[in-house]
Amino acid sequence: DGIGSIGQLKELYLAYNEVVDVSPLSMIDTLQLVDLESNNIETLDQVEFLCMCPSLSALNIDGNPLCNTMSPQELREGIQRIIPQLKFLDDSSLSGKGSVGAGGLSMSSHRLLGNTGSLLSEMQAVSLSLKDTISGVDRTTGAIRPTSAASDRSSSPGPGAAPDHSSTLTHGMV
Repeated sequence: DGIGSIGQLKELYLAYNEVVDVSPLSMIDTLQLVDLESNNIETLDQVEFLCMCPSLSALNIDGNPLCNTMSPQELREGIQRIIPQLKFLDDSSLSGKGSVGAGGLSMSSHRLLGNTGSLLSEMQAVSLSLKDTISGVDRTTGAIRPTSAASDRSSSPGPGAAPDHSSTLTHGMV
């Protein structure tokens, strides 16, 4: 059985795991991204098994002994020759356009990145949005309130409201 029995696997992150043999991956038709950074892959023959993964579009092999046996250009050309469907190698586009972000997706075109095209900018925006949302919800009523209107934990609840016995740790105090 082994890893080849995982039928719907799309991304596999194996960086820093002393991987030598990638042949079992050739059984996974759905693989789109494989990260083999800093393992023990020594030859293109070992990488060639990945040509049997028809959906593979992103591969990271930086930091393997293979990378020290030829120039970066020879390596790119060799891998592109044996895995023709590959679009990204070591976080760089093989077509010369864009770069790879988390999940092997083009940083300049992914729909989840909004208009900025920057993963870091989008993560910061989401973080600020979540922080505002968390601090702006009154957990006793569920109503959105200004951040400055902190709940007074010592006062009694309003008419008809159940008493709040929860800790201030769960009320988003930042």
